[in-house]
Amino acid sequence: MSTTPRLFLVLAASLLTIALLTTHTSLAAFIQTYQATGNLQVEVAGAANLVPPAMGTVTLTGIPSGTIKRAYFYATQTNNTLGLSLTFNGAPLGTAGPYASEALLITLSTYRWDVTSSIIPGVASYGFSVLDGMGIPVAVAGVGLVVVWEDVSEPLRTVTIVDGVKQVGESGAETESMTFTGLPSGNTTVWIFTTDDDSSTGETVSYNAVNIGGPLIGNLGLNASVLQMTGTSVLGSNTLSISTVTDHLTWVLGVTAIGQSPVPAEESTWGKIKSLYR
Repeated sequence: MSTTPRLFLVLAASLLTIALLTTHTSLAAFIQTYQATGNLQVEVAGAANLVPPAMGTVTLTGIPSGTIKRAYFYATQTNNTLGLSLTFNGAPLGTAGPYASEALLITLSTYRWDVTSSIIPGVASYGFSVLDGMGIPVAVAGVGLVVVWEDVSEPLRTVTIVDGVKQVGESGAETESMTFTGLPSGNTTVWIFTTDDDSSTGETVSYNAVNIGGPLIGNLGLNASVLQMTGTSVLGSNTLSISTVTDHLTWVLGVTAIGQSPVPAEESTWGKIKSLYR
C-alpha cells in the first residue's frame, strides 16, 4: 500500500474516533432532556470521592417498580480529552466523550450514559466502575444516577430533567441558573447533583428566587452532593439557581417532580344529556 492511502486511512480513523467521542456534546449549557406526566416517581442518587479506581455502588432510597421510563448515569472530569468508559451493573457501556463541557478557569466536563435498560424493577443498588478512554483508572469527583419509573400506585406527577454542566464560582461569588419549561403549577420536589464541592459553606439553592436549600458541602462524601428539596412551581417557566461565596463547583443535574390532582369526571344525568340537543 502506498504512503498516501495509508495516511488517508489513519486520518479517517482518527476523525471517526473524534466524532464518536463528541457525539451529543453541548458546550456550557443546560438542556431539558426529559419531561413526562403520568403515575411517575423519580429519584436522584450518587457517590463521591472516587480515587482510582473509580468504582463503587449507587443506591436508591426508593425501590423502582413498574416500568422504568428513563435513567441516566453521570460522571464529571477535569481537563480530560480521552473520554470515560463505564461498566454499570456488570455491563460494559463503552467509552463516551463529554456530554457537555465548559472551559473557563479550567475545563469541566459532564459524561452521561443512558442506563434505562440496566435498571431492574425491585433492585435499588447498582455497582459501577469508571476508567478513562484508554482503559486506565482515573479519579472521579462524583457520579450521579437519576431514575424515573411508572407505577399505578404512584400519584399523577410531571417529572422534568435538565442536565449538562455549569461552573459555579470559578472567579468568586456568583449565581448560576437553569430553566425548566412547560411545568404545571404546584408543590414541587427538587433535586440537584453537583461535584467538586468541598467543605466551604455559604452555598444556597433557590427555586423561583425562594431559598430552598444548601449548603453544598459534599453530603455524598468529599467532593459531591445530591440534595432533595421542596419548592413551588408556577405555570410555564421556572428557575433553579445555585449561589456560592467561595467554593468553585460543578453543577450537573436538576430534576423537578410536581404532583397533580386528577381532573374529576363530570357526572352526567339524562336531563343534562337531553339539554344538549334542544
